[in-house]
Amino acid sequence: MLNQLVIVGRLWAIKPDRFILAVPATFKNKEGVYDTYRIEFFMKGNIAQNVKEYCKKGDMVGVKGHIETHNKIYAEKVSFLSSSPRK
Repeated sequence: MLNQLVIVGRLWAIKPDRFILAVPATFKNKEGVYDTYRIEFFMKGNIAQNVKEYCKKGDMVGVKGHIETHNKIYAEKVSFLSSSPRK
């Protein structure tokens, strides 16, 4: 598949049909600080149920997905890499 992406980051927000991932840049900006990008993924079916049930803000996840029309990014597979301590 040509239209494919893989991104690793921390969950910034979880919404009913999508989640937002915070991904740090690999280089520093002019001020010498690493920027953080927020990328929104849309979910369907079991992926949405699993993310809502097993993940919370701050958890590290890996996402495999694809871009559809109007620059919407859909998650095809979410791997739970680590979780932050439960309070």
